[in-house]
Amino acid sequence: MTADEYLSGNVREKLATAETFAANHPEYQVNVEYLKRVQPKDLNASEIEVRLGANWIKAEYITDFMERVFKTPSYYIGSSIKATYSEISGAWNISGKSLDRSNPRVTNTYGTMRVNGYRLLEDALNLRDTKIYDTIYEDGKERRVLNKKNHACAAGTGSDSGCVQAVDFQGFRPQRGTLQGLQ
Repeated sequence: MTADEYLSGNVREKLATAETFAANHPEYQVNVEYLKRVQPKDLNASEIEVRLGANWIKAEYITDFMERVFKTPSYYIGSSIKATYSEISGAWNISGKSLDRSNPRVTNTYGTMRVNGYRLLEDALNLRDTKIYDTIYEDGKERRVLNKKNHACAAGTGSDSGCVQAVDFQGFRPQRGTLQGLQ
């Protein structure tokens, strides 16, 4: 193994191993000294940026976030309405998205009656654009067309006062074992 290989990767784990060996074998002390020089700086929680939808975020943190932001009732949260991540498909799912339809934070503040906050969150977790379609009838045929006004609102690019409040999902920061996001 080259020095470059040895002094890269999980150097914290390598340092712990080297220190264990060096306790009984002084010839490993040189490894300890070199590994100490390449240790990365510890980061504060405020220095860590978390991309929403990252597969290493625990689903319970997303569920906690929903409860805090959407004020999901306790009788729904964690049982009927919760976030799950499938390792097999690599997709996030918010179960029970339509249950909390009387919650104005879900249907007015962070969503609409057509696309509620839970669906917007699920689409954001899966890095999907939320598309809202209208069904129109022409010449006796049914056709779906993108509703540009509602689509712009859902995408956070609409300027209409009727648009949903934009949710800054990029504001996640892990802190003391939880994700601190929106107020």
